[in-house]
Amino acid sequence: MRHIQPLVYHRVCPDSESFSSTYVVRQSDFRRQMEYLLSHGYRAVGLDDFLVPGSRNGTATGGRVLITFDDGYEDNYTYAFPILREYNIPALIFLVADFSRRTNWWDVPLGTPEVPLLTPDQIVRMAGQGVEFGSHTLTHRSLPGLDDGQMHAEVAGSRTMIHQVTGVAPRSFSYPYSHVDQRTKDALRNAGYVCAFAVNGGPYRPAQDPWEIRRVNVTADAHGLRFGAKLSGAEKLGLWAWWRIRNATGRGTPLEIRRGF
Repeated sequence: MRHIQPLVYHRVCPDSESFSSTYVVRQSDFRRQMEYLLSHGYRAVGLDDFLVPGSRNGTATGGRVLITFDDGYEDNYTYAFPILREYNIPALIFLVADFSRRTNWWDVPLGTPEVPLLTPDQIVRMAGQGVEFGSHTLTHRSLPGLDDGQMHAEVAGSRTMIHQVTGVAPRSFSYPYSHVDQRTKDALRNAGYVCAFAVNGGPYRPAQDPWEIRRVNVTADAHGLRFGAKLSGAEKLGLWAWWRIRNATGRGTPLEIRRGF
């Protein structure tokens, strides 16, 4: 897990649409970001390379990056996947695995537009073409505080559902809202996962805790040097330092300072 910067996307929308959320990236911006990554000597890797420390080196001018997507929106297939295939960039998509509900129902109370999620057919088409799938729970619930039965459904149940669709049991997990505690990590380990990803929590280096791997959000305004700061780890270092200070000074519980999306 050394020297690999994990990034996280959510939605990639067509240029004709406009959204107020900074976590919705336009297709043309996504293309520019992927072109920047390659033109500046970075190499995107899959989960296998990420999990094996030092398995390969970055290029002389750049490093390595892990591209991830949370939630599993249909626009990942329509607008991001063609660009990923064009540039031969692998990706890891974390699915909300209740396939009986194919829109982002958890966002609606927050005023976020309801949009389609990936269908099983789309997931099957992407699997094996540079895209691996992990779990983002069954119903996008915050995990700490759930009883044992609810935790099992969200963690193990989602793994079973994704396995049934793809034929491959997910190895990785992404925490909704980055909410995580030790009991949640133990549940993931017992369910057969090998690593888990957060955003607003976790140590600076992934190998320090493979059950709370810190990622950096890629936002709509990430261009040029701003995107370069995400790729290089400079932004992650700043956010990690802020997180450490908040914990050390007691300004807010770990759960509170991990809220955000």
